Amino acid sequence: MMKESDVVCLFGEKVDRDLLHWLDEQPERILICAGGDASSVHPRHCIFSLGLFWEMQLEAFVQKFLFMRIEFLCREKDKKEQAEHFFERFRMRLAEAELRFSDAREFGIPILQNALRNGAMLPRSAFGPALKGCCEGMPAIVCGGGPSLESLKDCSHRALLIGCGSGGMVLHAMGITPHALAYLDPDPPLARFSAMQLGHVPLFYQSRFAHSLLAGAPNPLVWMPESGNWPFERYLREECGVHAESFDTGWTAGTFGAALAVHLGCNPIFLAGMDFCVVGTTYACALPDEEHAGAFIVYEGKKSRSDWVMSVHWLARLIENTPNVHWLHVTKDGLFIPGAKRIEKVDLPQVPGNASLSIPKVACHMPSQERCAHVEKQFEESLMRAKNIAQEWLEMCKDPEKQGHCTCLLMELEEECCYAAYLQPLWRLWCPLLLRSPGKEEMHKMAFFIHVLEEWHGRSR
Repeated sequence: MMKESDVVCLFGEKVDRDLLHWLDEQPERILICAGGDASSVHPRHCIFSLGLFWEMQLEAFVQKFLFMRIEFLCREKDKKEQAEHFFERFRMRLAEAELRFSDAREFGIPILQNALRNGAMLPRSAFGPALKGCCEGMPAIVCGGGPSLESLKDCSHRALLIGCGSGGMVLHAMGITPHALAYLDPDPPLARFSAMQLGHVPLFYQSRFAHSLLAGAPNPLVWMPESGNWPFERYLREECGVHAESFDTGWTAGTFGAALAVHLGCNPIFLAGMDFCVVGTTYACALPDEEHAGAFIVYEGKKSRSDWVMSVHWLARLIENTPNVHWLHVTKDGLFIPGAKRIEKVDLPQVPGNASLSIPKVACHMPSQERCAHVEKQFEESLMRAKNIAQEWLEMCKDPEKQGHCTCLLMELEEECCYAAYLQPLWRLWCPLLLRSPGKEEMHKMAFFIHVLEEWHGRSR
């Protein structure tokens, strides 16, 4: 197995000849020694200390190993249990880092474009944070697109139905109208979403959601704050005069819906169509030819995906942090969600009246169209100036006599609003990969900025 690995993570101190031979076979290979001897002098030994705060340090440490093939080894029998705990945390932190990086796979440009253009949608949107607790004590069913959604046919009027991403389309295909929609995908299948005739249903969104769909939606819109992954989302809406705490939505539209149900004050909360694994050949159960794109993994013996697995862990934390809410997971063959009671069918008592969600007018105070357009224009102009500064810096740095001017240009770049809100956070995501190649960090950084900004301007024409 080691022959196919880029990295071996060894728990303990027994670095034998086989490992050293494997390490010396190829210069790119790395050996991580977790809890190993810090006096090791091999240039490609990477020591990770298991001190008091090792779990906090792990998040930064794993950034060095994004998308590398890693094998985990422990050859000391008395440390097996401790090693498995460390390896599990390592894999989890690495999966989180790689999923965050997936948001930046196109340099975050689709999300930035949506956030800029969706500023125009704020004036006609309700302010979602003001709806906190407006459905206090009302049962909610958070609906993903999984096969377990079939169990809802007889109870659609007795609980607040939140259709999440494809879950809203599945409900529509089943002849069920949800009470709310939760969307956050920056690039969903446009034809399928736009064909859904649910224009009267309140649509909860974040600024990252596809502008091409949002702009044409006749629905009552409800804006929710960003999760905090991209600083430009917060910067843009605060410049528009919209102030609120960030709103953690987890990893998928389904986790967004669960967070909304808690925000609205719902109790109990049923998780349906949130199997987080493929049952049979399809995921979204009532949509013809629906295959969930992306790389599948095997988790708990089931066919799943990294973002689904991370969603399970995120939901487990949400459930732990809401002890007064009764959580039920409607599934037969789905992944286990810790803290949620597993049931195969929703069982709600008959109650007078129907569940509903109304958007009070008091929640609708948002900025003017003119202010939002001004903020968008300012940010786009900042991106253009940043591109010109970075290009000039690369030219100047070739001349040793102009190093002082290079320093001034760098300071000028750092003063641009797009730098702290977009370019620098993007660089922090990409630099662990880019700095694996030789060269000065500043040169890599400026060349990267120019490439990103040229890509941005190419797509914005």
